[in-house]
Amino acid sequence: MFQLNTTMRTITGTIRSTPLPWPPVLSNIPPPHIRQEAVTHKMLLKVKDSPHLPIHADIYNPPTAQLPSRRPIWKNTPPADFTIQLAWKTEWESKEVPNKHLVLDPNLQSHLGVDNAIIFLLNQAYTHLDKAASMVRVMFFDFSCAFNTIRPALLREKLTAMQKYSEDSAIVGCISSGEKTEYRATVQNFVTWCELNHLQLNVTKTKELLVDLRRKKTQGTPISIQGAPVDIVDDYKYLGVYLNNKLDWTKNSEAVYRKGQSRLFLLRRLRSFNICGTMLRMFYESVVASAIYFAVRFEGSRWQQTGWINKLVRKASDVVGVQLDSLTVVLERRMLSKVQAILDNDSHPLHEVLDRLRSTFSQRLLAPRCSTERHRKSFLPVSISLYNSSLKISDTPNQVQ
Repeated sequence: MFQLNTTMRTITGTIRSTPLPWPPVLSNIPPPHIRQEAVTHKMLLKVKDSPHLPIHADIYNPPTAQLPSRRPIWKNTPPADFTIQLAWKTEWESKEVPNKHLVLDPNLQSHLGVDNAIIFLLNQAYTHLDKAASMVRVMFFDFSCAFNTIRPALLREKLTAMQKYSEDSAIVGCISSGEKTEYRATVQNFVTWCELNHLQLNVTKTKELLVDLRRKKTQGTPISIQGAPVDIVDDYKYLGVYLNNKLDWTKNSEAVYRKGQSRLFLLRRLRSFNICGTMLRMFYESVVASAIYFAVRFEGSRWQQTGWINKLVRKASDVVGVQLDSLTVVLERRMLSKVQAILDNDSHPLHEVLDRLRSTFSQRLLAPRCSTERHRKSFLPVSISLYNSSLKISDTPNQVQ
């Protein structure tokens, strides 16, 4: 481990850029409590300059020039006048969060990661687009300083009621026959909920993705939030994955390939320092493979650049010195593990969907109805097929006996 740390510091230039000896360098770093109090002082100044919060302007700000050196720049005990207005504080603590206005977000549930949110969003889109005269509109919201200007003591209970509300929030509108009333009402309810709970939306960074795969497409009317129209974009990066209005994965695959090349360069640099094969394999699994296989489950069998990724894997195999799993092997293994995790987790948003597809005669899952090839090659149908194949393989030895 010491060898790996030394090598990584050499790659990143830490050893060359750090002057020696070490004691004079460390003596210039202030103690942790002084650094923490300096950050707190900056936060207080930011709160004081925020006009959208009803906070007293007379925040205690001692003259820093009169303080001795290496002393805290503000007192440990804030004075009595550093308080939020009593009426606003009482309303904030006592007001319940209207959960009916919250968007269904798999990230807010326990033991679920960001990949579940993308899988749930794409399954809704693919299922709805199979119907005639249908389209999907997705609104991606962005908050400006959502929790930075509110005291943590007041925010703790509110965050618990909100289930640690994520900034990466999206509203999916499944529209049929041009009926957009319910979708617009849901967006307006969400905006109202943010205003009641003192969350400031950044309308300039809020984007909308319009997915219309019909031959005769209709031009979408932009939605206005707080008097400003929301931009309709062709693609958007949501939770680390590029989504576009055609639901293909060309841009995301290109981004993954570029990221994989940069990570492969670090792997080659490690080998140049005569690192053992075990450490190289560990570095590949944690740094390289995590980057190139992050979105492999979302695309199902629709991966556009399979040859590109397998080329990276072959180059990494030559560097590590062992045979590494190809994209197809990793894809099947991860999709199978994900569908098994969904079946075992009753709180997962897709658990009810898979539970309705259980066969009454065996442990197999019935294939969902798919009218288009894009839906047939998405995550859910492909993972169900792999799951049924794994059951067939596991039952073969018992039949032989």
